[in-house]
Amino acid sequence: MVRDRKKTGKFRGTRSQGKGNVKNRSGSGGRGGCGKSGRKKQKKSWVTKYAPDYFGRHGFSRTKKIGPAINLYEIERKIITGEIKKKGEKYYYEFSGKILGSGFINYPIEIKAGSWSKKAQEKVKNLSGEITSIKN
Repeated sequence: MVRDRKKTGKFRGTRSQGKGNVKNRSGSGGRGGCGKSGRKKQKKSWVTKYAPDYFGRHGFSRTKKIGPAINLYEIERKIITGEIKKKGEKYYYEFSGKILGSGFINYPIEIKAGSWSKKAQEKVKNLSGEITSIKN
């Protein structure tokens, strides 16, 4: 037999609509938590049906790896501590990574490196030093 009116209609005007005490089903526990909570547990069926790609990583990673790098102030510190030796009139340092221009250097130095920044090159040349490529 087909019903001609909704079943909820008979509960109109009643306080709890047949669900027991008024406190029952009133809080967020009645929904299984607030917002996106419970998506790995009780709301997992919703995720599998409506958002199957919700978990996991997607897309590309935009991290750029430059390899080893050293600043000019670190080279200066190595000269002061005696790790870098003098070769003729200038100090000599060989490094396979990149030389960066942060800090100051007060000694003329000859550097062989894989790559370097413009700022580092300017600071070394101002002290009558030179930077050359290690690949030569």
